[in-house]
Amino acid sequence: MRNAGLLKEFSPQKILVNIYGKQAEVEAVERKVFLRGFQPQVKVVVVAGVKEPIIFLSTDLSLSAAQIIEIYSSRFSIELAIRDLKQHFGLGDYQCYLGIAIERFVQLTNVAYSMRSFISNGTNGTTVDAKSFNFEFGF
Repeated sequence: MRNAGLLKEFSPQKILVNIYGKQAEVEAVERKVFLRGFQPQVKVVVVAGVKEPIIFLSTDLSLSAAQIIEIYSSRFSIELAIRDLKQHFGLGDYQCYLGIAIERFVQLTNVAYSMRSFISNGTNGTTVDAKSFNFEFGF
């Protein structure tokens, strides 16, 4: 049986999860299974998606389905931030090999990303003037 078929094979349970700071109710099936070619048992959580089921795997069998869904959803936003840092701020293109230089570059790209996010999102619906920021770096 394929993992996506768990939704049809078993009756899904309604689970309250906290995704991006908001409560959401999802329908999911969770089962402990052995996957071919993978030795330890894993917990599979299959969530009913809009078009297709969404499948989550965890080797930590003690986690609940809600915890697995919340961990994956928080990781997704981190993955998007890393993608943006690589595509728009050159995080993956740095060519220095000194540890301190790499550390400084990572910090600067994160500051630039945070400032861009802050400026584009504004604060409580107000716009932010980028020229009003003044930074001093103690490098």
